[in-house]
Amino acid sequence: MIKKFFFIFIFYLFWVSSSNGQFFSFSKEIKFVKYLQDNEQFDLANAVLNNIDSLYLNTSQKDSLFFEKGWFAYVQKRIDTAIYYLQKVSISDSRFLKSSFFAQYCNAYLKQYEESEIGFKKIPVQDSLEIELKSFELAGLALLQKNEHIYKDYQKYFRYKHYMLVNEELAFDKYNNERMALKFRSPVVAGILSAVIPGLGKVYAGKKKQGLGAFFPVLSSALLTWEAYNRGGLKDARFWIFGTIFTTFYIGNIWGSISAVSIKNQEINRSYENKILFNMHIPLRNFFN
Repeated sequence: MIKKFFFIFIFYLFWVSSSNGQFFSFSKEIKFVKYLQDNEQFDLANAVLNNIDSLYLNTSQKDSLFFEKGWFAYVQKRIDTAIYYLQKVSISDSRFLKSSFFAQYCNAYLKQYEESEIGFKKIPVQDSLEIELKSFELAGLALLQKNEHIYKDYQKYFRYKHYMLVNEELAFDKYNNERMALKFRSPVVAGILSAVIPGLGKVYAGKKKQGLGAFFPVLSSALLTWEAYNRGGLKDARFWIFGTIFTTFYIGNIWGSISAVSIKNQEINRSYENKILFNMHIPLRNFFN
C-alpha cells in the first residue's frame, strides 16, 4: 500500500510539473514511463504516454512515442491500439522493422489476414535472414488461410539452418502435411446417421458417451409413444404428449450430432491456428530481442 501511494505521489509531482511541457525533457518522460512499467504501474504509465503532446516533438521523438505506445499496447494485449501506433513508426527509425513485423503479426492474430499479407509484403528487407523471416511469416499466413499452393511458394525460402527459424520452419511443414492429410467429418453425414439411428452421429463425431446418452431418451420416448398409440389411438392425449417428447428428442438428437461435428472441426482448426500463431511469434521475439 505504501509503495502504491509512493508511486501515485511521484506521478502527481510529474504530472503537475510537466503539464506545461517544460519541466521534463521528452527522454526523461520516456524513462519515467519505462520505470512505471517495470514497477507494474501500468495505468500510470499509460496516462503519462497519453499526456505527451506529439505536436512539439521532432520526427525522431515522434517515432519513439509511437513505438512506446504501440509496444506498451501490444504487451497489454490491446491489439488494435498496438497496430495503430506500431504502423506509425517511420522507416527512418531503427525500430521500424520491429514495429512493422509485430504490427502485421497483430493483424494476423486478429484474423485480418489480407491486411497482414499486404503489410508483410510492403516491409523492406535486405539481408538473407530478413528475407527468410519475412517469407516465414507469409508462409504462416498461408497456413492460417489453408492455402497450400501459396505456402509452398514461401516454403522455397526456408533454409532450415538458422537457429531462430529452423524449428519453426519444420513445425510449419509438419502442420501443412497434417492438415492436407486430415479428413474432416461431415456435419451432413452426422445428421443422416442420427436420423437413421439416434446417437450414431455423435459416435461418428468421436463422442461415444454422448451418442449413447442421445440414443436411450429417443428410444424410450418412441416406445412410450407407440404404447400410447396401441392403447388409445391417435385421439389419446398420452399419444400426443409422448409423441411431442419423442419428436423433440429425435430432432434434438439430429441437430446435436450436426453441431457436435461442426464444433469438433472448429476445435481442430482453432488448435492449428493457435499453434501456427505461436510459431509465427517465436522468431519475431528472438530476432528483435
